[in-house]
Amino acid sequence: MIINVVKGSVPVLTADYPRNSFGALRGPRELSSKSLFGFRPRRPCVGLKIIVPLGGLAHTYPRMQSMDDSALLRQFVGNRSDEAFSTLVTRHVNLVYSVAMRHVGNQHQAEEITQAVFIILAKKAGGLRHDKALSSWLFQATRLTANNFVRSEMRRHRREQEAHMQSQATGPDSEVWPLIAPLLDTAVASLNERDRRAIVLRFYEGRNLREVGVALGANEEAAKKRVARAVERLQKFFFKRGVDSTADAITGAIAANSIQIAPALLAKSVTAVAFAKGATASISTLTLIKGALKIMAWTKTKTAIVASVVAILGIGTTTVVVEALLPAPDIQGTWEGTLDLPGWGVQAGQSPNTQAVLKIRGTNGDYQATADMISLGVKDVPFSSFTYKFPHVHGEIPRRHASYDGTVNRAGTVISGTINLNYSSMPGTNYSESLVFQRTDHPTSFPEPLTDAEFAPRAGSDLQGFWTGVIKFGKAELHMNIKIAESPNGTFRADSYSPDQDTNRQPTSVSYDGTTVKIMPMAGFGMFQGTLSNGGKEMSGDWIQNGQRIPTTFTRINSSASPILQPALTAWQRGDKAAAVSNFLAADLSDRPLFASDSALSLSENQLDALPLADLQAKSGEVASQLDSLKGLARAVIQDGDDAVAKGDTAQARKCFTAVQQCGEALDSTNCPRLAQFVGQALKKRAQSELAKIGP
Repeated sequence: MIINVVKGSVPVLTADYPRNSFGALRGPRELSSKSLFGFRPRRPCVGLKIIVPLGGLAHTYPRMQSMDDSALLRQFVGNRSDEAFSTLVTRHVNLVYSVAMRHVGNQHQAEEITQAVFIILAKKAGGLRHDKALSSWLFQATRLTANNFVRSEMRRHRREQEAHMQSQATGPDSEVWPLIAPLLDTAVASLNERDRRAIVLRFYEGRNLREVGVALGANEEAAKKRVARAVERLQKFFFKRGVDSTADAITGAIAANSIQIAPALLAKSVTAVAFAKGATASISTLTLIKGALKIMAWTKTKTAIVASVVAILGIGTTTVVVEALLPAPDIQGTWEGTLDLPGWGVQAGQSPNTQAVLKIRGTNGDYQATADMISLGVKDVPFSSFTYKFPHVHGEIPRRHASYDGTVNRAGTVISGTINLNYSSMPGTNYSESLVFQRTDHPTSFPEPLTDAEFAPRAGSDLQGFWTGVIKFGKAELHMNIKIAESPNGTFRADSYSPDQDTNRQPTSVSYDGTTVKIMPMAGFGMFQGTLSNGGKEMSGDWIQNGQRIPTTFTRINSSASPILQPALTAWQRGDKAAAVSNFLAADLSDRPLFASDSALSLSENQLDALPLADLQAKSGEVASQLDSLKGLARAVIQDGDDAVAKGDTAQARKCFTAVQQCGEALDSTNCPRLAQFVGQALKKRAQSELAKIGP
């Protein structure tokens, strides 16, 4: 739609006729609002542009405002009344737009769906029963059209839709709304026809109970009871899907958030295109309409089949019967969503998050699943169990104290649910968060860890290398290590981790314009901003988290391309005791990292825990074997220290025991497997005891 103001600030309607459509070139012609739909060119008008007024069309027809939907539909069908159809659009556009918005989460896509629904209404108006609530029909039509849109989007591999199909709540029920928003329309659709009409009229159209009663052919008290029973059924629906809330809270959340105000011009553009039954609609909208009409026709056919079966069997029917006749959608494949994480982001009130990729495979009802948490550097975490009985899915990851409960939509394109983390041994760490997965053929790729060679310092790169620093949160200190690699084209890859937190490495973004350095973990747990100092050996600036700036300095240290302990350990494993002890004593064990990145001892406990069972067993064996070698080497150094004490060479003895103490301290404070940390504590204790005997 094009808006063209030609008389001061008053918008008017114009039509632009190109050359060769009507002969000579003619300029824009003003049209009255009455002739908007009545104008028909004598010959095909290629390139016709209709300019729609900014003022509300419905307000041009005050007589229509007092008519109910049935009367307006009869007026439109019988007289092709543009005034009647415009009034219907203005009256219901917010309802249709809100349902569409919850399904796709994108304003432009919701507008396209809204336009398609009203075009369908214009096409099918003659076949609708005028004694039925139009709002309920529009609700169902919008759901079907939106579901068709999602399937079409996935077939075209368009993944730009928002993962959370919800609006922002501002009232006291804002904690409930994000949990029920992705489930709301499915829940309402599961109600019987009269309950669904009551909910749509009461909350989607905002009518009072008296008006709901009139529409349902009942009094106000009966309408109140009908709405209350319907809300109770919604409450049970949400509870089965992990949302435990009161009926009052759910009522308040739906009332405050179920309807979003559609863009100001949407009703006008929809009216114009729909009245023409899609003649001026875009190709994508026409494709969407075609698919939605097929789905609606099939839905009507299914209902007729069920009605026939029920009539033969002499039993009652519900939507459950319809669902039972349909095969459950296949959930095998790849799914992706965005998960908000506990903790602080860069700005105050901002939450970190990660892309979560769910991979499901299985046959005959036996499913296996794994998950990637992209921004946390966690890959292929296996579910110990994963069950699916349409529409419910449930998965357990006991090694992560995690579970997921969700529901699959009928199209098999969305799984809406909640992830729960329950550390029973750590009070206060329980965590639940909404997580909505969209089916995708192109998930976010997992950034592989940097190898030693990739971030080894090199000439021509100011940042490439291994950096370490301490972030001071009041009296608490957090050590942070960062590995940075620079590609030939000047872009960066990086990994960061904290040896204090026993966390996985986190893929990290780095930018550098020659002056300012910005470093941020992909999940958004804070950001460093500073400049190079001390001849390029340090980065000085601020760590920014939760809106606070903390002065922080990172120092470049020896890269793990030359791991500190690895040469000594390798020499010991090949049986060269003298070289092993010599390398052990020569190493500056206060510097880290200690081991090569491909060593099992370089893995954190979390990284080990995330491995598939077969890999975990293999890596655990490697850890035990390398620790045996390390303990043997440390005992040899301790023996050399004891020999030096016996000879009266306290300087050599102190050197041996100090090296063992530093090794123990390094193991105890490094992000190593927990077993290696225990070995470090034992070495540290033994060395401190021997040093105490020697004295100062």
